[in-house]
Amino acid sequence: MKNNIVGILFTTLVILSLNACKSSPDLNEGTPGVDWNLYEAPKVTLQIEAEGHEGIAKYLELVEKQGYDGIEDWVQYCCLEIAKELYYTPEEANKHGLKEITYKLNDGGALSYKGGSVPHIEIGFDLNYLVNFIDKHGMDVARDEIYGVLCHEITHGLQNEPKNAGGYNGGTECFGFIEGTADLSRLNTGGFNPERFPKQGGTFRDGYNTTAFFYLWIYKNLSNNFLKDINRTAEEYETWTLSAVTEELYGMSADVLWKLYQNEVAAYPWDNAEDLKAWFNPSAFSILQNETVTFSPLIKDGINYNWTFEGGIPATSTEKSPVVSYANSGDYTISLIVEQNGKKDTCSLTKLVKVIDPYATMDITDLAGKVTCQYNDSPSGEGLKNSIDNNPGTKFLTFNSSAWIQFEMEDVYQLEKYTITSANDAPMRDPKDWVLKGSNDGVEFIAIDTRVDENFSDRGQTLEFLLENSPAYKIYRFDLTHKGIDRFGRAVLQLAEIELIGKKQADDELVAAKL
Repeated sequence: MKNNIVGILFTTLVILSLNACKSSPDLNEGTPGVDWNLYEAPKVTLQIEAEGHEGIAKYLELVEKQGYDGIEDWVQYCCLEIAKELYYTPEEANKHGLKEITYKLNDGGALSYKGGSVPHIEIGFDLNYLVNFIDKHGMDVARDEIYGVLCHEITHGLQNEPKNAGGYNGGTECFGFIEGTADLSRLNTGGFNPERFPKQGGTFRDGYNTTAFFYLWIYKNLSNNFLKDINRTAEEYETWTLSAVTEELYGMSADVLWKLYQNEVAAYPWDNAEDLKAWFNPSAFSILQNETVTFSPLIKDGINYNWTFEGGIPATSTEKSPVVSYANSGDYTISLIVEQNGKKDTCSLTKLVKVIDPYATMDITDLAGKVTCQYNDSPSGEGLKNSIDNNPGTKFLTFNSSAWIQFEMEDVYQLEKYTITSANDAPMRDPKDWVLKGSNDGVEFIAIDTRVDENFSDRGQTLEFLLENSPAYKIYRFDLTHKGIDRFGRAVLQLAEIELIGKKQADDELVAAKL
């Protein structure tokens, strides 16, 4: 299945407002329909280790200007905001078990730190840093910075810790997660002030800014639930890797996403983020004839838009977010010119939208269906979506001798043939026996094609199997088995690619088939 990932090369990273602190927080902001009045904020005990320090009065002035009763109130508000970032519901946040925070204001030492573990943690902060920062940047900027530092540490108290991810050591999956999510929470709530921007280089395991801006790029371009989802997986996965998460959620490995992100950072320097950019994003990259696509610009205020849609209806538009349909199949180019205050920029994306004849013969795994597997134990970079990514260089692997893979479509399709491509190594892991089954209800499956003792003579070899007069189904499932043991003594099943070649059944054909 082709992933709609190309478009994120052209989307922009919107740095969220750094003035996130509110004097009267709405406890029901966050996930729609969720009552955050049910959140049980931890008890906060203020412990001043620097009596008479000038930073104490400045800290109090800073929080009181925002309408808080004191530093304890400020910390509890921060806990609420971070809980909303990390969890879908207050019940989930409460279950994490953070009951008490001792907040120490120190004279010297680490700028800020978190110690201990749930139910009681300690957060320390150096008042000298606050005084020096105010002297350099002023109170307004200091408010955002100090709140951001606090958000970072409270995230450490509320986040889940990934299992079997290398431990808290620089460069591990665990380190990237712990410090990356903490800085992403900071970006989404308190922010960095003065602003910081993404830079080229490093890896997503580096943590802090490097990982956080990558996470923010995913958050803005793929899912604004990314932080909640990644925190959830840290508790659920027995062996946590970022690739395992991104493959499950988006069908792409973390390495691939990182390369796309780095390409975008190189192409569009973020320290020049205020320049006018004609970036836009379609609501879909692959549609059927006569379906519609909505095109949304990334910069949306005070701009003149001039769109051109090759093969589209309409062919041009000056609307901000036009809706376009396509009568004929093909691959179409979209162009946008934006103008604002004498500035002008153009973006033209070649063959961005693919329009498909719904009744043409095609690989139906390229459509927007649902693919599932019996097991969820694939290692990093070898997830289920690799089996339908049209790339024989990737592979799907499960640590089982047999497994089913299922494809569920929105409509009914009749298959003419299917293909299976062997993976890049270890022939003993190839599927040897399988049964292709079909179903329209997901309960009763009918065998369509059975194969025994099939052999792949080479790596990356594609075997094709014809089907004659096969019934049409909405759901297709492969029951796959292999018979070998690899050199490590493991029963492992793997393959590079599956294609299901067929065409959609028209309504009159479905009626005739039933008769």
